[in-house]
Amino acid sequence: GLADQIATFDPKLCAGKVAELGAAGPQLCSAYAEGLRQSMVATVLFFVLAALFYFLASRTYNRDKYTTA
Repeated sequence: GLADQIATFDPKLCAGKVAELGAAGPQLCSAYAEGLRQSMVATVLFFVLAALFYFLASRTYNRDKYTTA
């Protein structure tokens, strides 16, 4: 049901004019917010994982820097 309405969905209306979106407005805004929240969590997890790998690499950086291949 919401798939048809998402094509014309304007997320700016969720800021205070939810009634302009019609009866499905609260559902559309909720789905939009949930998707945004999940993408933000995924981004944070990606950065945490990257920081972990940078930390692991830093532990052997000086030793690896001076070894010849």
